[in-house]
Amino acid sequence: MSAIPRVAVFASGGGSNFKALIEHQKTGKLRAQIVGLITDQPKAGALEFARAQKIANAVHAESDRKVREQNILATLQEWKPDWLVLAGFMRLLSPEFLNHFRDKIQECFRVVNIHPSLLPAFPGRDSYRQAFDHGVATTGVTVHFVSSGVDDGPIIAQAPLQILPHDTVDSLKARGLALEHIIYSATLERLWSEKWELRPTASGRRRLHWL
Repeated sequence: MSAIPRVAVFASGGGSNFKALIEHQKTGKLRAQIVGLITDQPKAGALEFARAQKIANAVHAESDRKVREQNILATLQEWKPDWLVLAGFMRLLSPEFLNHFRDKIQECFRVVNIHPSLLPAFPGRDSYRQAFDHGVATTGVTVHFVSSGVDDGPIIAQAPLQILPHDTVDSLKARGLALEHIIYSATLERLWSEKWELRPTASGRRRLHWL
């Protein structure tokens, strides 16, 4: 891997995390060469931002997952990223796709995601609404390695977010996004600049240890 990691970002929506990553890259908070954006939505806000910033981009909206992933891989072969960073990408990635980004030393995939809950609580979509509707006092965000399951890869970092008495789903989501923008870049920077390893736990899952 290069000293400064080459990163491809995947996003399906407005791209607020993508924008934050670009901002932190420009200000030096995140050492990364963001080589391009992959999206599955031709009208995604993230795509508009990438084009405005003259960042390489590609739309792969094919309905057949095998075809879509083959086309994504063809694009990534041109960009040659070291890591894939998911920033609101609403598609599951197949084991066959992920195997192209396997880290043979750590036995994980060099693919990272940020999820708006304290996993394993509230996986899947609408996590802020799930937390709000369940009446929990605290939710949060999780940065984790991607696996072939739904939001169940090894956890890298988490940050709590208190649900306030006057919160609505919208206000909770707004505060959560602000937290996501901070923790994602900080966690990626640490992942790429410090030593770490994944160790098995008694349950058979794996926990990240900073060395």
